[in-house]
Amino acid sequence: MRFTEESIDELLGSWSRLRRSPAKEAGLVSVHGILAFELEPKGLPKIDDAYRVRIDIRVDRDDEVPEVFELDGRISRDVDEHVNPDGDFCLGSPLAVRLKLGRLPSLTHFVDQCVVPFLYAASWRRKGGIGWPFNELPHYSPGLLDDYQRLLRVSTAASTRLALAALCVRPRVANKLPCPCGCGLRLGKCSYRQHLASLRPFATRPYFRRIAEDFERRKFCNTSDDQIDPQADIPDLSPQALDRIRAASRHLEADFHPTSSLLPGV
Repeated sequence: MRFTEESIDELLGSWSRLRRSPAKEAGLVSVHGILAFELEPKGLPKIDDAYRVRIDIRVDRDDEVPEVFELDGRISRDVDEHVNPDGDFCLGSPLAVRLKLGRLPSLTHFVDQCVVPFLYAASWRRKGGIGWPFNELPHYSPGLLDDYQRLLRVSTAASTRLALAALCVRPRVANKLPCPCGCGLRLGKCSYRQHLASLRPFATRPYFRRIAEDFERRKFCNTSDDQIDPQADIPDLSPQALDRIRAASRHLEADFHPTSSLLPGV
């Protein structure tokens, strides 16, 4: 996935109150202006509102999700508002955003499916709504783990990391790994491989590798309350280990302890 000048032109055509900003650096295109929306999600009130935003788009790198900033201070730079310390919106885990964008991502689809619902939620809170109108995850690493477990259909940090490892390599290599579902079989012998196969078209292997490497740096432990333990005894998915998967899939299998019934019905 790489956004092009044509995709930017399409965005500006769809949202007529957005304009290009002066270039800050090579490979970065910024657009700014008003996003005005009227939205009525199922079971929630209709909200008509508008925000002045800036969207930073990398056109020189693959698989970079645009960063979005609100410019008038209506949305606090606060973790409870799902705004990162640098001021850009936390629109979900990298994998969740990539799946929302679909197999043929466009900037218009990104704004429609990711940014506008975020702005709706901000307005909903300003009107007295408690919590978050959509599925809200815990902040920071625990929320990331929860989201990956939901999307990958697994229940532990160890199985999450193993599923990410399988997405980093070709299917014929991944099929030799122990199945993340905990059945005790290799992935190629379990129907869970069909779920991973359904995710592969949405991103490149280098993109899944970046997600796996970030997951490794966070050092999740395999516990029921999803706390973080720097000494967690879970499969090694460091960048070096990812490189070794092709030649030594048993490296992961030796550290992986399957649990039962992680994926009922799979």
